[in-house]
Amino acid sequence: LNIKIKHAFFLITWHPETLQAAHTDSDDPLKGLKELIKALQQFPDYQIIFTKANCDSGGQAINRYLEKLSEQHADYYLFSSLGIQNYTSLVKLSHAVIGNSSSALLEVASLRKPAVNIGHRQDGRYKPESVINCEADSKSITQAINRALSDAHRQTCKNMSLPYGEGNTNQKITQVLAEIELNNIMYKPFYNPGADCS
Repeated sequence: LNIKIKHAFFLITWHPETLQAAHTDSDDPLKGLKELIKALQQFPDYQIIFTKANCDSGGQAINRYLEKLSEQHADYYLFSSLGIQNYTSLVKLSHAVIGNSSSALLEVASLRKPAVNIGHRQDGRYKPESVINCEADSKSITQAINRALSDAHRQTCKNMSLPYGEGNTNQKITQVLAEIELNNIMYKPFYNPGADCS
């Protein structure tokens, strides 16, 4: 990745807040991200590794903002995509994963790393004990990051039971399929409206 890791770092992914309209009167896709950047100023000793936003509405504006930001700060790095091996390796090395991506709830939790989930993008999803939820304002984000870095929360991540199984799902699926009679399975019927279409 051509990064020289000099000291501790945060791994950050910020996607457009698709539920933003329900929680704020602002339609600015950068509002929450700017609050996060403001909070990060409270942690000057940390390098920051960003991955770009997805293609939801507002994603391009977020990526342009991050591009300018990474050009202005020597300790800010931005990647379009890291791939699974690089991403999970950085998760393991990071002090915390921050943002509003589902990876904080899934991969990051499975690796027992602290995660700060900002805003409402992941509302309705199961959140393991490793995930700290906060509002998208700089004060709440700063408090959440400090909690994520605490020894108590790191111990929680280490001791929590993994919510997504123990890595043997394929064996369980294979066992179930081996015990099911598959000879008389009905094929899914399709309806061709033909001349009924107007």
